[in-house]
Amino acid sequence: MNLNRLTIAQRAKVTHRTTCLEGQLALAGSTDETQTIGFPIAAAIVLCGGRSMRMGTDKANVPFGCETLLQRACRIAGESAECVIVVAAVGQHLPELPHSVRIVRDEFPEAGPLAGMLTGLRFLKRESQLAPVRQQSKLCLGAVWVTSCDTPFVDRRVIECLSNQLGDFDAVCFTFAGYLNPLAAIYRIRCVDVLESIFAQGERKATALLNAVETCILRVDDVSADFPEHTFLNVNTPESLQQARRLLS
Repeated sequence: MNLNRLTIAQRAKVTHRTTCLEGQLALAGSTDETQTIGFPIAAAIVLCGGRSMRMGTDKANVPFGCETLLQRACRIAGESAECVIVVAAVGQHLPELPHSVRIVRDEFPEAGPLAGMLTGLRFLKRESQLAPVRQQSKLCLGAVWVTSCDTPFVDRRVIECLSNQLGDFDAVCFTFAGYLNPLAAIYRIRCVDVLESIFAQGERKATALLNAVETCILRVDDVSADFPEHTFLNVNTPESLQQARRLLS
């Protein structure tokens, strides 16, 4: 997962909300499993089709505790989302997943995470169009949690904090030290139309969709007291994997 630095011009395109309300921060740190999230999450998209070049092996199948990285990401996503969509590379071998998880093959091989997001959102848009007419507009407003399989410590608390801030925005994400985190973010399904347009124009940066829609941006620093320091640890290399395993144990 690559985080792209915002330029001054890009900052002007997004709407900043730099703090969570005190009550919402408390919710983010809650351990109550019965606590409901602020905005219903219609679906989750888990990206796992990257080439894993720095890891040297497919990250989706890497053991992590009693499960693989992909199994863990799907389990965590399923705690908040009504359905989970895995976007995998064509021909990619995947670990055993719950029958409820839908597997979609990337329509744009080796084109990066933005392409995986487009594949997943396209699938959800098609599914919403099959729904009864009276439900279609509601589904288009639905919120989608987008993540990757290589951030094993991003959990339900992160999703809760983001969902509480979505409001009327098209998307909500975290930023830290001038970087956006596009693969631990919530987007509305309707964002697919904007993504179709910018992707057709040749855009491939993972943060491009966040910059093209009305995005609420939260600073990680504002919630650092509630999230462990390693929450957004990205497991891209054997060294970072060993670090994550030590933290898990």
